[in-house]
Amino acid sequence: MTLEEKDENENIIPNQRFARLQELETIRYAMPHHDEMQSLVGGEVAKAVKNIESPELDADGFSEIVEIGTGKGFTAEEILKANANVKIIGADNDAGMIRQAQENLGQYIKEGRIELRQDDALKFLKKIPDNSVSIVASGFTIHNFRNDYRRAVLKEIYRVLKPGGEFITADKIMPDDEDIFQKEIKYANEQFQNIPDEEKRKEWIRHYEGDMQPGVIMREGELVKMLQEIGFRDVEVSQRQHLEALLTVKK
Repeated sequence: MTLEEKDENENIIPNQRFARLQELETIRYAMPHHDEMQSLVGGEVAKAVKNIESPELDADGFSEIVEIGTGKGFTAEEILKANANVKIIGADNDAGMIRQAQENLGQYIKEGRIELRQDDALKFLKKIPDNSVSIVASGFTIHNFRNDYRRAVLKEIYRVLKPGGEFITADKIMPDDEDIFQKEIKYANEQFQNIPDEEKRKEWIRHYEGDMQPGVIMREGELVKMLQEIGFRDVEVSQRQHLEALLTVKK
């Protein structure tokens, strides 16, 4: 896969509501099923890699995939552990996150199995040629976007995927049923009380409040409709754990 410069729509501005809270210990307090959800992404990528017909390999014999919102590298590590023949090109717009991902994924970087780039998700995707990627992956990324920016990113993912290519992510996908939704909000608030650091606890509460705002909240039904309107097929939301679920779609 070759990255090429493309014209960008400067009217699309990424969501910058908050700094991501990615201390693993704190995440596990707030979301006890976090590690399991990340592992599901690695497993689904492994299945998708096996189904790729005549995969294009880079000079080192790896099958390249794209990850958006790499953060500290939690999702990338699960993908790399589950897929010995995969190389990731990952992007994150936060320089601090990139530095920490470089530390956490140092061995994989030495082995040439992951390349990290500091870039906005939409700008990064716009540099990738049409129909050139077999798999795009992410973890707990797209729920952070405003709806208009989210749609723009998903459109770009669709464009860069090869026919039959897959987008795989674990993310916060709010249930449509209001009673279930309120029950899970209550559960989430109970988990926040387990965070020992008061300031971090407040940050997580603010984070979740931001996720619920109009124009940001990512409801399952609305997300499925958006994906189908863009052109994705075989849209499947599965493995739900409270507010989080696995999403797999094909071009």
